[in-house]
Amino acid sequence: MKKLVGALFLLSILIFSHFDSAVADASDCYDGCTTACVQPNWRLQRRCEIKCGIRCGRAGFGIEDGIGT
Repeated sequence: MKKLVGALFLLSILIFSHFDSAVADASDCYDGCTTACVQPNWRLQRRCEIKCGIRCGRAGFGIEDGIGT
């Protein structure tokens, strides 16, 4: 019985060690942050998007596109 439990334990370790986990990156952070930036005023919307860019490490993203200038 102990050998069977040990074999199942080793088998489960082998199976679960090959699973890849999702890694969050800057695009996930930016997407999640800008989803919460729903503002009725375009200036507040743009300000929120710029703050998301700074928070998520994309400080220069979208600033040069001319929106809000």
